[in-house]
Parts: sequence; C-alpha cells; structure tokens
Amino acid sequence: MNSIDMVKRVHRYSEEKIRLYFYRKQAHRLIKQLVNRRGYKIVDKKKMRMLKSYAKKTFGSSSFWPWLSLYTEIRGEFKTGWIPNDYFLACLSRQYNPESIRISAYKTFDHKVFPNFAPDPLLLKIGKNIYDSDRRPIAINKAENILADYNDEVVLKEDEGFGGHGVKFIESGKLDLDTYSHISSYIIQPVIQQHEDLGLLNDKTVNTVRVLTYLNDEGEIDIKYAYLRFGIGESRVDNASSGGGFCFVKSNGHLAEGAYNRFGIKIGERHPDSGITFKSIAIPSYEKVLDQCIKSHKIFPYLRFIGWDVTVNKLGDPVLLEWNSAPLIWLPEALNGPFFEEQL
Repeated sequence: MNSIDMVKRVHRYSEEKIRLYFYRKQAHRLIKQLVNRRGYKIVDKKKMRMLKSYAKKTFGSSSFWPWLSLYTEIRGEFKTGWIPNDYFLACLSRQYNPESIRISAYKTFDHKVFPNFAPDPLLLKIGKNIYDSDRRPIAINKAENILADYNDEVVLKEDEGFGGHGVKFIESGKLDLDTYSHISSYIIQPVIQQHEDLGLLNDKTVNTVRVLTYLNDEGEIDIKYAYLRFGIGESRVDNASSGGGFCFVKSNGHLAEGAYNRFGIKIGERHPDSGITFKSIAIPSYEKVLDQCIKSHKIFPYLRFIGWDVTVNKLGDPVLLEWNSAPLIWLPEALNGPFFEEQL
C-alpha cells in the first residue's frame, strides 16, 4: 500500500469515527430529553449490561449500545433484532444508499424522475436562472406573470430542505421572486388539495403517509412500514420534528389506536385539535399509495432504502410530495420494530 492509499484509508477511518461519535451523542441527548419529559428511566445497570453484551455479540462492538438504550426507553422493553441507528447510518446506509447517488434532496428534479407521481412545477429556479414548467429559461417578469395568472396559493420548496424546513406557502399573486433570489435552487408548485378523509384530523396541513420501501436481495420491493404524519395547531407542515405527530398505518389502511410525538411519547388516541379518534381514519386509496411507491422504487433501484412522503388528492390519486434517500428509521424501529432482522 502506497502513502496516498494509506492517507485515504486513515481519512475514511477518521471520518467514520467522527460520524459515529455524533450519531451516539444524538442518542444520549434524546435519552436525556425523553427521560426529562417523561419523568422516569427504564434502562438500569442490569439492562445496560445486557444491551452492551447484545451489541458486542450482534454488531461486533459494545459501543453500539446508546441507540439500543433509547429504543428500550421508548418501547418500555428490549427487542431482539433491533438495528441501532448508528449502525444503520454508518454501515447499512453508506453501503446500500451511497451519498454519491442521493439525488432526492433536489426537489427541482422529482417530477422528471417520477412523472405522474410528483406534481409538475409552475416555476423552477436553478442557479441564477428561472425556468417555466417545460424547463425553458424565462425572464423574472415573465415568471411573475405566470404566478399572477395562476392566482392561487403555491408552495415554494428549497432544494436540500428537510423536516419541513425550506417550505413556504405563498399567494402566487403576491410572490416577489426577488425576495428569494438568495436561494440557490427551488421549485414552486400548486398546493395539493388533499382528500377530505386525510383532512379530518387537521385540514391546515397537507397530511402525508411516510412509506419505507426496501429493495431486497432477490430484487423485489418490500414495504417495511407506513405511518401517517399530521400537523398540530396552526402549523402548515406535518413533520413531527416541526411540532406534528404521527400514527402507524395497519395493513388494511386504517390507523392504529394511538399517535406519537417526535420523542416517541404517546400523545393519545385522539387528535389534540380536532378530537377525531385516530383509529376511525382510513387512508384513502391505500393500496394505490403502496403500489405507486413500489413502482417508483423500481424506477430508481440504485438505493436499497427509500422513504416516500405521499398524500392523496381529492380524486383519490397518490401524489408524491417528497422522497428521502436517507430516511429516518430509529423512531419506527423503536416503536414498532424490529423491521430489519434480515440485516443481522
């Protein structure tokens, strides 16, 4: 091995160690926040020894215990088969979903990759140029005329935004594009009018179903889990990280009895604003939602794991609002897993 290869190897090793340090620091922080909010702790010294022993035996190192500890705090008990989040991110995700092909951050490209699933844009901004829906460069005054003629609410989404950040709802006739000239790239789309059944919980947000698909070793697409995300209060976005909640979807398309917040704490069996019971809600066109996610994953088989955020419009058609090549798995894994036992 020459000196250049040695430097590259040391760099990769150091980078991985740094990543693991920050992943585990996040787990410690979440444990502290959860215990403080809930008022009690589940993992004692005896359970900690068991978690470290399991981590060493299963993943080759006892240092993978922090996320397993968080899962146990959330679930109330330990489950054999869990995949700790740091192992998923540092090992599985880097192998199966390499960063070099994670194009899902570029929302300006979604409608080209998944036509008839992702909504078409009214306008795009990429670099210094503004484009119409056919990707023809246009002057800013023509772009604003398109918005004025549309004369309805639109949503502006920044590339590389996440967790509901970088999403803005604006009346098209009042949208001053100069105000957003500092954003390197964004897409402007019509606001989707969701199916009335999805709006029963909270009609202020476009509520989405997060579906996690997995490309298995036989080349087939598996559905690992699905949950409905919903807004709370006056928020326009449904992400739990932005104050919303989520509820798992059963195989028949109905919601489970209880919903959770971003810490995995149960928030009850009714929506805190509408009072509607979660179990009374069924996802409209649920089979079509799952089928569309499976078909779309087959279009982009370069990633093994993909998270799809899908709503259903008034006509009952699934609409892709966002897809994620680095999907969050730790909270579903803790609450309803294990989902990835084939990886052990």
